Amino acid sequence: MTSDQSVKADAGKARWGLVPWAAVKLLADVVTFGATKYGDGSWRRVEVERYHDALHRHLHAWRCGEQNDPDSGLPHLAHALCNVAFMLELTSRRAPAKLTVVVEHNPKCETCASWPCHGTVDCT
Repeated sequence: MTSDQSVKADAGKARWGLVPWAAVKLLADVVTFGATKYGDGSWRRVEVERYHDALHRHLHAWRCGEQNDPDSGLPHLAHALCNVAFMLELTSRRAPAKLTVVVEHNPKCETCASWPCHGTVDCT
């Protein structure tokens, strides 16, 4: 094989072969779970701030050692990826939302001392 640009000019184009497809499959699984629970495309009618909050809940749960979301059975990191995807899609269509992030620390939480504790996971 050759990377000669005179044969096929694709320099600077997206390299889809580098995409982690297992993560994309999990993203699709999370979106499918949400569509079954809330309806197809319902995510488009939710405020970006709510996805921001959900992103941090899933990251917090994962950071505290919980691998899978108890509701869906899917990985928290796949839910986090989905929240970021929704935020990207929603903010690409309108002016980005101004988010205010309040960081709260639970002094009893050694596992996630550097992460916000919002009581979503009992990690004490």
